[in-house]
Order: sequence, then C-alpha cells, then structure tokens
Amino acid sequence: MTAPDNRKAWADFWAANASGGASCVPDGLKEIDAAQRAAWQGFARTLDKGARVLDLATGDGAALKKMREARADLRLTGVDSSAALPPPPRGIALRAGVPMEALPFEACSFDAVISQFGYEYGDTAAIAAEVGRLLRPGGRLALLIHRRDGPIVAHNLPRRDALRWALSPGGSMARARTFLAARRITPIPTPAAFRSAPQEVQRLFPGQSVGAEFLQAILETLERGRGRPVEESFEVLDTLEQKAGNEIARIETLERAACDAARIDTICAELRDARVDVGPPGIVAEGSSGRAFAWLVSGTGRG
Repeated sequence: MTAPDNRKAWADFWAANASGGASCVPDGLKEIDAAQRAAWQGFARTLDKGARVLDLATGDGAALKKMREARADLRLTGVDSSAALPPPPRGIALRAGVPMEALPFEACSFDAVISQFGYEYGDTAAIAAEVGRLLRPGGRLALLIHRRDGPIVAHNLPRRDALRWALSPGGSMARARTFLAARRITPIPTPAAFRSAPQEVQRLFPGQSVGAEFLQAILETLERGRGRPVEESFEVLDTLEQKAGNEIARIETLERAACDAARIDTICAELRDARVDVGPPGIVAEGSSGRAFAWLVSGTGRG
C-alpha cells in the first residue's frame, strides 16, 4: 500500500464528514466537548463588539460555532490547509487550502486568533510569526493544544493499532486478497476465519470499534462478491485499505502533534519571539474526572 499523504488523509476525513460534526474526540468523552464549549464561549464574551476572529486549522469550524453561540456579532473566519472542508456553519466564513504558515491576510487585521487542536500540527515557529503579524496591538490569542498524556490520544492509539493489525502482512486484508485470487479459479465460499475476525480484533483491542467495523466490511465484501466478477471485490478492498491507511495517518499526525510540557514551553517561547505576550500555559480538563485533555495557551499581541 502506498504511504498516505497526511494532508490528503485530513482532506478525505473532512470530505467523508461533509455534514460537519466530525472529531477525533470519542463519543464516550462528551465532557470534553462541554469543556471546549465553555472555554470558547468564555473567551468570546471577553472580546470587543464586532471583533474580527481568525481560527487556524479550523476543520469544520467547530470552535467558531461555539463562539458564535455566545456572540453573534463577532466576525468569524476559519482557514485550513485541507483542500476540501464541510459547508461552514451559519455566520462563519471558512477558507480551504490555506496553510497556517503563510496566511493571506494583511498585518494587524485580526482582533483575535484562535485554534482548537490545529496549531500544533504545523511548523509552530513559522505560525507564531504569522500570528504576531496578524494580531493588532492588544489583540488576543487563545490556543487549545492536545496533551500527549490526555484521553483523546489514549482513545485514538488503539484505533490505529487495530487497523495496523488488520493491514499487516499476515492480517485479514492480505488473507482476503489471497482468498480472492483463489476465487478467480473456483467460486469457493468465504472461510469461517473471516467471520470470527471482528470478534478477535475486539478481544485484542478492547474499548474501540473501528477494527471490528473494518473487518466486518472485509467480510461483507467477500460475501457480496460471490457469483460476481472478482475484480469488483478487489476494487472494494482497495478502497477500504486506502480509507484505513488514511485513518492511520491521521492518528499518527495526532500522536506526533500532541504536546508534553517541554514542547508547550517551546511554543510559548516562539510566540514571545514573535511579539505575542504569552503567560504560563493553563490546562483544560473534563468536569467530573478532572482529566486534563488540552493545554491552553493565551496571549496578547504587541503589534
């Protein structure tokens, strides 16, 4: 399989979630979404009337949408390097194909710059220079950044491992291709091993469903392909493998981007060098458990 391009992986992710609402946050961690909403709505209430806000690596504009729920007067723009994004939420402008390191806006053109789980994915020194350039004097900065030891990373790594297991040289995908090659010769039924594979991956990687769903899709491909041209089944497997590879690439970028304390200190130093006054980083945590899932970097532009 060709190694996925990380930007294409994210473009495919947003294309597959064209209605919005997609996230790397698991459904079982809804308190994370509530904490994010509280953070962004609290930040929105501190801004001047009609403030111009830029969201870096905006994705589907989720952070801006939360801000707009609190302040409909804000002028909200989101940019993302992905070539394709979902339709923007009402009252929000989204621009695809815009890298954080080279932003197409004039100096001092924003009253606030924000990012939710996006800033850390790029060249943070180059992005800091752009933030310092774009913030007006006294303009506000707020960044939510993945914690390396947080529950979001902990949830996603088993998903990656389950898909890697399925795509390994001796895994279900390779065995499915070998079986289909034999089906070219004779229309043999699907072996029982493919029926038990979803349960096996759940046993090996508990607490997530993507591995079982992927193996179930392989099984259904083999079952529906009986009596049909084998090449049709190969095409479906190619699509499944590409999607799984893109998901693995997306999670790998998350793992690399997530920050420990040392990297957060570096990010803060880069911003200070770029004429953004940044204080000590804070944390954002789930309400009931108190588990910290994000760093909060706040600052003010010097212009």
